[in-house]
Amino acid sequence: MNSNSKKHQNCDKQGNCKDRLSELPDELLVDILSFLPIKDAVRTVLLRRFGNLWTLVRTIEYDFKLGGLFMWMVMKYHKSRTIDKLEIRDKCGPMKEELMELISFGFKKKTKVLGIHYYEPRLHYSFSVPPRVVWRNQFIVSLHLTNVYLGFTRYNQIDMVSLKKLELNFVRVSNARIKNLLSEFPCLQELVIKYPSELQALDFDAPNIEKLELDLCLKIRMPDGSGRSRYDERFSLNCPNLKVLHINEVCLELLDLIDVSSVREAKIKECCLSRDYVDYFRKLRKKFRNAKIIQLGNTAYLELGKCGSEKLAFRENQWTRLALRPVSHGSCLLGICRSLINSQCLKELIIYAHVEFFCDCNMLLDELSSPCVMQQLKTVKIREYEKPCQVLLQLIKFVLKSAVILERFVIVCKKKDELQSTEEKDFILQLSGLPRVSQKAKYQ
Repeated sequence: MNSNSKKHQNCDKQGNCKDRLSELPDELLVDILSFLPIKDAVRTVLLRRFGNLWTLVRTIEYDFKLGGLFMWMVMKYHKSRTIDKLEIRDKCGPMKEELMELISFGFKKKTKVLGIHYYEPRLHYSFSVPPRVVWRNQFIVSLHLTNVYLGFTRYNQIDMVSLKKLELNFVRVSNARIKNLLSEFPCLQELVIKYPSELQALDFDAPNIEKLELDLCLKIRMPDGSGRSRYDERFSLNCPNLKVLHINEVCLELLDLIDVSSVREAKIKECCLSRDYVDYFRKLRKKFRNAKIIQLGNTAYLELGKCGSEKLAFRENQWTRLALRPVSHGSCLLGICRSLINSQCLKELIIYAHVEFFCDCNMLLDELSSPCVMQQLKTVKIREYEKPCQVLLQLIKFVLKSAVILERFVIVCKKKDELQSTEEKDFILQLSGLPRVSQKAKYQ
């Protein structure tokens, strides 16, 4: 018996072995096959336990290099009444008739997710998706197109009432066409545009579109080695009802944010900027004045909510600068502690203390007492400080015992004479007595 067969068998002390794979129900095996390319799924017909289970898969990833005969065989023997996802990939582009047949096959199965991807850059200008086949469908929820020309002349040809996500990669589209196109999707919630050609502006006010992901690659490299630079091209955004905005690889000095006041989460990565980074981040905060999360490269700004009102567990990140601001009625200290624990690259921390911190969570004491080492943190600033707060004192104690190379701890008062009262002097005395793991740490 080889090692591969042993992996699927469970032997008792008497040496009687059972094939664990054979004991799995058909439904689970079909789900497993759905993760495979269709070619590999069909090959399982050679295994007795799998038999013709491939004919029930609900995800089909098809590459036209497999040939038209294989495609006809898949369409002929597939038995599932529905398909959740159909991905069509090719480098040089299939025959139009073959593509139409495969798309029509998917639509007969009420496909929810459709992807058409071509990787030959020249097709970017020549091949179009037939409007009557794709653009008039009642079942597609998510549509993904790569190197495809949006080939329609009249927008009343579009009827996609279920479409919620649209992704366009390397797509040739003008400003006016994309604006008119978006107006035809009444349920569209998420828009993804990567490496567009000719597009210089996005201007839409559709309240249903909540998330925009934009990738304006500064230098586009095609598979044939050709490329072009976008360092000197301006791009403008006017999306007054947008909630989530993610931008990747853009020259910030050429990005015009006209109206993004409704954005609650803004993340901009891999940016090109010649001016002062911190100064630009302040200006960006004015543009995103209602955002609870702003991220510019490795600089982040978070607005923390009350206990239980938001997710308090933040994923591990690469932030080097972090600003935390509580909501108008105070914020949960647990959220701050957890964000610090997951920010191991942090060098500078700013905490706004114009309102009180609090925590009704029973987990707070465990978080404050748990070991946390922040090896990069050198500067901590408490801004807009107004009055003593014991929870704030707990937070400072947590930071002092965790930052091993801390050099500066700065407290900036909202008013100049706020540290003159007896209560404030007692607070300063308590601060001075807090233990510090870094001997270089100094109050300012």
